[in-house]
Amino acid sequence: MCIVKTCGIPLDGSGAPGKGPLDWERLYAEFTANVTDGDCATLCRRGPDGLGACCDGARLTLIVFRDELAWARQRTRGWRGGRPRTPAERKGVAAWADHVAWARCLRPRQCDRPYRSLTCRLFPLEPHLDAAGGFLGLTYVYEAARLCPLIGRQLSVRQAFVDQSAAVWRQILATYPEERACYVRASRQLRSRFARHGRAIRLWRSTDGFVF
Repeated sequence: MCIVKTCGIPLDGSGAPGKGPLDWERLYAEFTANVTDGDCATLCRRGPDGLGACCDGARLTLIVFRDELAWARQRTRGWRGGRPRTPAERKGVAAWADHVAWARCLRPRQCDRPYRSLTCRLFPLEPHLDAAGGFLGLTYVYEAARLCPLIGRQLSVRQAFVDQSAAVWRQILATYPEERACYVRASRQLRSRFARHGRAIRLWRSTDGFVF
């Protein structure tokens, strides 16, 4: 999301107010599919006792919905709000929209999986939108290609994960217009970059074929 992206969401005043908070209890209960078969962390773990890239706060920033953070803190001790540690991080956070927040995973080696953030669950796919904001499919978070061994590789992404991710994105984009605006921009930039290099963008679509 643009919360999966480490850039966050530019607070530029675009977009109308959202439709209200998401039903976090329901989203967490209905989004349980793993991205691929087996433990993909074995592909990017640093050393036998290391963490997978997407669980390692030193390699990937955890950015979450502010309402989600408040909801999760009442149910798990696994993660909490955090603060930027460097001038560059502080400058970046100052430009984020109000509905996102910085977070830190406190016990990544003892992950409280039923309460993993949406950021953790959705990675490494994100929505790809057309110029009007229509949903074209899910694609890789290509900015994280050097971290995640699934991105750009010929590894199977489970259709159940695609279907559940698309259902979550349907609700996110309806609730937060800033997210849709962010992904319209990001998708346009990705198409332009890939066109210059003659590359094709990998897309996955949900089995219901729903367009949003």
